[in-house]
Amino acid sequence: MRYKRYTTAVFAATVAAIITAPMTSPASASTTMKAQSASASAVIMRDASDCPDGWVCVWEWIGYEGAGKRWREAGRHNLGDVGWRDRITSIWNRTDVLVGMVNSRSWPQGDEILPVGPGGYYYDLGTERYPGGGTWNNKIDRIFI
Repeated sequence: MRYKRYTTAVFAATVAAIITAPMTSPASASTTMKAQSASASAVIMRDASDCPDGWVCVWEWIGYEGAGKRWREAGRHNLGDVGWRDRITSIWNRTDVLVGMVNSRSWPQGDEILPVGPGGYYYDLGTERYPGGGTWNNKIDRIFI
């Protein structure tokens, strides 16, 4: 796995800014989601070579294989809205920003966030330890870009 290390304080500040950022109105969010769904469904991603520079790409299998999706718009992306909740096994962040992969948890437990630095990737989330046990495989519910 290749990634840049960030201090806990820098990462915490970045995540706090993302989480507290105002959400778009439902009308504009719906329009944005339709546009993303339309463009994403028209793109067939079979492997890592299908992930262009400037995008965050995810795949359902190890090694950037199987079905895939990609995003480049900054903001919160709810994977359940596009049928991708708990399906991600490989990730490649081809942007120049820190991206947060979020596992939404029920209160009183807080959400867990897996940071993916600029140019960072995870070949197999099944090898990445999850806080409290298990791995990150098929646990991502939202993406913050």
